[in-house]
Amino acid sequence: MNHSISRRTVLRGSSSIIALPLLDSLASADRGTESQQSPVRSVFLFTQSGVWMEEFTPAKTGTKSQWELSPTLEPLADLKPHVSVLSGLRHANAFKRNPVVNRHSQDNQCHLTAADLGRIPGVAARNSVSIDQVMSRSIGDKTRLPTLNLSINRSSISFSENGSASPSEHRPEIIFDRLFGERSQDSLAKLEALHRRNKSILDSVSEQTSSLNRRLGQSDREKLDEYLFQVREVEQRLAIEREWASKGPVPAPAGATAPKGVPKSRNEHVRTLMDLIVLALQTDQTRIVTFWLGEMGCQYPEIGCPDGYHGYTHGATGSEVARSKMVAVDRQRVDHFAYLLEKMRNVDEGGHDLLYHSMVHYGAGMGSRHGEGEPDGDHLANLLAGHGGGALSPDRHVDFRDYDNIGVPGNYAASGRQPLANLYVRMAQIAGCPVDSFVDSDGPLSDI
Repeated sequence: MNHSISRRTVLRGSSSIIALPLLDSLASADRGTESQQSPVRSVFLFTQSGVWMEEFTPAKTGTKSQWELSPTLEPLADLKPHVSVLSGLRHANAFKRNPVVNRHSQDNQCHLTAADLGRIPGVAARNSVSIDQVMSRSIGDKTRLPTLNLSINRSSISFSENGSASPSEHRPEIIFDRLFGERSQDSLAKLEALHRRNKSILDSVSEQTSSLNRRLGQSDREKLDEYLFQVREVEQRLAIEREWASKGPVPAPAGATAPKGVPKSRNEHVRTLMDLIVLALQTDQTRIVTFWLGEMGCQYPEIGCPDGYHGYTHGATGSEVARSKMVAVDRQRVDHFAYLLEKMRNVDEGGHDLLYHSMVHYGAGMGSRHGEGEPDGDHLANLLAGHGGGALSPDRHVDFRDYDNIGVPGNYAASGRQPLANLYVRMAQIAGCPVDSFVDSDGPLSDI
C-alpha cells in the first residue's frame, strides 16, 4: 500500500485550512523522482555602500572557541554555531575602473554577477547573469516561484541572462498575495488570455527578426536582442505562473496574516519582508531568494542615525562621529540578519529546522572605503549562515587574504586569493545545481 503524502496536503477543520510543515515523510508526489529529503534553500542578502570592516572583521580565525564575534557581529551571539565569517574573498571584476559606471553602481550590479561590466569591446557597460538565476535554471521549475527577488527600494541584485535587472518587489501585501492568494476563475481566464496574446506577439516578432537584423547597425541589433530576450523572459514567467495557477493556492501556515501596505519604519519594512521570506521557504514555494535589505540612502533615526548611510561612509575615515554612526548602521543591519536566522531556526522540518536546510549569504560589494587604490580596500563583508542540509560546517572565521601584500595599494587585483565566485559555485552545488564554474571562479570554495 502506498502511504505517501502529497507536499500540499492540508489539515482541514470545521472552519480553517492549515498547511502541513515540511515533514520527513512527505512524499515526492510534487517533485517527480526528487529525494524525499528536505530541499536546500539559498538566500542572498545584500547591503549597499560598504561596511566599516575594522569593526566587522573578527580578530582571530579558527573554528568554534578559537574565534570570537567582532563588535558589529555581536547581534549574532546566540547564532554563532550557525554562522561563518569569510574574510578576504576576491571580487576583482567589481573593482575594475569603468568609464560610465562608478563604484556605487558596481557595488550592487556586480554583487551576484561578479561581472566585468566593461568586458565587451565597444560596449561601455554590460552586466551578465547573476548566480541566483544560474541556479534557477536547474531547480527553478520545482517550485511555484523560480526565484523570489525582494528589495526595500524597488531595485534588484538579480540579473537575467543578458544582464538586465530582474524585477523585484518591495510591497509586502503584493508578495503575500503572490504566495497565498487564490485566483478567481476570471483571473485565471485573463492569465490564459495574456499567455496566448504574448505567445502570438513573440511568434510574430521572431519571424521578422532575421530580416530586420540585416538592416540594423551593431548597436541597434544589440538593443533589439535585449528587447526580444526580455519578451521571452516574460513569456517564460507567464508559462510558469499559468502552470502553477492550475494547481490551486497554497494555504498560509497557521497564524500567518496578510500585511497591509508598506511600513513607514525602515526596520519594520525589512523585518516584514524577512517574515515573508521565511513563509515562502517554509511552504516550499521557492528555494532561491535575493533581498536588497540596505541601501546607501537608508536612514535609521531610531538608533540615532537620522542621515543617509552614504554620508556616514564618506566621512568615516576622518570623523569619529561619522564612523560611529556607520558602525551603528552596520550593526543594525546585522541585527536584521540575526532576526531572519532566528525565524528560520524556529521552523521545524522534522528532525532539523529550516536554517539547517538552508544557506544564507550576507554580503556587501564595498568595504570600508571605495577600494580603488586603497590599502586592502577590497576587503568585503561576507557571512554564510546555515548548514546546507549538512554540507556546511559553520562556526568558523576563515581569512583568505594574501598577508604578504596587505597594505599595498592595488592589492585587490592580487591573484593569490579565492574569488567570491568560488563561494557562489559551492552554494550552487550544495543546492543541487550542476555548476562547475562561474565567471572568474576556479572551483568551489573550500574550508566552509
